[in-house]
Amino acid sequence: MGQVADLLRSLAVRPSKALGQNFLVDGAVARRSVAAVGPGDRVVEIGPGLGALTERLLETGAEVHAIELDWRLFAFLRAGLAERFPGKLFLIQGDAVKLPRADLSEGDREPYAVVANLPYAITSPWLDALLQQPLPQSMVLLVQLEAADRILAPECSRDRGAIAVRVGSAFQCVELHQIAPSCFYPRPRVRSALLRLCRRPDPVLFSSPARRILRHCFHVRRKQLRTSVAAIGDPALRPLAERWLAELQGAGVDPLARPEDLSVDNWRRLEEINFHLQSPAADAKSARGSPW
Repeated sequence: MGQVADLLRSLAVRPSKALGQNFLVDGAVARRSVAAVGPGDRVVEIGPGLGALTERLLETGAEVHAIELDWRLFAFLRAGLAERFPGKLFLIQGDAVKLPRADLSEGDREPYAVVANLPYAITSPWLDALLQQPLPQSMVLLVQLEAADRILAPECSRDRGAIAVRVGSAFQCVELHQIAPSCFYPRPRVRSALLRLCRRPDPVLFSSPARRILRHCFHVRRKQLRTSVAAIGDPALRPLAERWLAELQGAGVDPLARPEDLSVDNWRRLEEINFHLQSPAADAKSARGSPW
């Protein structure tokens, strides 16, 4: 920890609360974070900081695409690791919420993984931006424990919101470990968690209409589902929401339920209906019945 503090002083970097700068200093957590990465893998790293994870990723033989907001840390990494690992580290300076896959383009369909030490303030916005095509094969996320609780919140949980539904529709959590504040410098006042998420074999991503309905329902989360749907003011969204509610009722879901009571499959059905409404041929094909 002392070495990290000395290095930051030498770089004239004072850890910023606004940027959520808590630097990983625990080697065991770093090893666990990169354990699933192998030679030739492509990895997007969010917020490499001083390179604690970056260097380990590069030493595995991985190709690392990293994005760092702090220009001083960007310059430090470019002058150090980029020279040591030519052709393996692709480093850019910028905002990860605007560039959730670093320098990888939306048209790039080659497999990739994500490793990230995420500041609390950008966890949900970054996930919101990332949950579009192309999805990563897997993600290892270091987040505040409160954020992990929201990402993994089960049905009927007060922590359950739109982000839990969207993550759960595309990924499965295969590893969860609590991380002590002493693993970071400076020590955060809260505990953290390491999450390893693997892409589901049948991921569902929510298009704009479905996302808007999902967010609307959780924005008025204390209202019953029937009331929430009736309160949708946009006439372009209402046919989708009403058909979805009717199908839920037909499947035995109580229209008086609240949004956190619905299963991931109930919410995935919203996007499936939207897809079928946009694709009449697909809708006719599925009319024979679905086991959802």
